[in-house]
Amino acid sequence: MERTLIALRKELKGDIYVWLRNAEIGRRFLQDAENEGFTISGDNPTAHPPATVMALGDKAINYVGANGMIRFQCGATDSFHRVNYEMYVSGVEEYRYDENSMA
Repeated sequence: MERTLIALRKELKGDIYVWLRNAEIGRRFLQDAENEGFTISGDNPTAHPPATVMALGDKAINYVGANGMIRFQCGATDSFHRVNYEMYVSGVEEYRYDENSMA
C-alpha cells in the first residue's frame, strides 16, 4: 500500500495526531496534504506554517490546541493514534510516535 495521508486515514480509525519532528518534515507534511486535496480552514495547507503536532481529519488538517497537546502527551493512546510522519513516509513498519524513542 502506498504511504499517503488518504491511506493513513483508511488504515487508522478515529482521531489521528501527526507528530512533525522539525520544520522540514512539517513542510513536507503540508505539501503532501495539499497534493492529496486536504485543506486548513478551506485554504491550501502550504499557506500555513506547520506545528509540531497537527490533527489529520478526513480531508482537513487542523492545528492542535492546548487540550489536544495534553491529550497527545499524556492521553491513553487506545482512544486515538499518534503518528511519526517522518517514519510513516520513509516506510518504517512501526511508525507510531513513541516519546521514549525520540531521545
